[in-house]
Amino acid sequence: MSKAAGTSSGRPRDKSIDEALKRAFEGLAIDSEIRSISMKDLITRAGTNRDAFYRRYNSLGHFLVDVAVHRYALDPASDTGTLLGDIESVVQDQVNMYTDGVCRELIPLLLDASAKDDVVAELFASQFIHPQRESCRRMLQRAVDRGEIDPPEDAEYVIDLLYGPLLLRAALPGEAPITEKIVRQSARTAMRELGAALPEDARD
Repeated sequence: MSKAAGTSSGRPRDKSIDEALKRAFEGLAIDSEIRSISMKDLITRAGTNRDAFYRRYNSLGHFLVDVAVHRYALDPASDTGTLLGDIESVVQDQVNMYTDGVCRELIPLLLDASAKDDVVAELFASQFIHPQRESCRRMLQRAVDRGEIDPPEDAEYVIDLLYGPLLLRAALPGEAPITEKIVRQSARTAMRELGAALPEDARD
């Protein structure tokens, strides 16, 4: 991987420019659908310049990863005391994220940048995707420790069940809506895969 931007010696990094760039992207996303983004539009709205941008980021893709990392939860699996509650917390966090106006524009741009640039793909995975999945692994271990489930045969597949459907709907807007109903559906699918008992009031 190339050297990360913003790590070279020199004058201290002005955090206000970092925030201005993020606010500029959020403003562009909210004001209009941006299926592409230009450096000119971003830095003009932020009131900065290309040199300032590249002192912080190696590319627009690197910048988009940073927006995602700072805007959305990296530890979504809250400890609610029950596996069902924890799973619903994970899925609800995704619903909140993917129905956010900024995220609706951000995710397609991030996926496109990751497909075109291996460095961006690695950053997206290591800084955003992997921490969320690790949060879910801890969630499953808590359930094992509480005696709610046996150790899963394939924990990664269970985590895929929690993330895959919503990511697909976010990446292909218009194909199927993201609604609150999917929280219940996804949670129960994961519980069945884990062989976990559903509370009486949560059964269909």
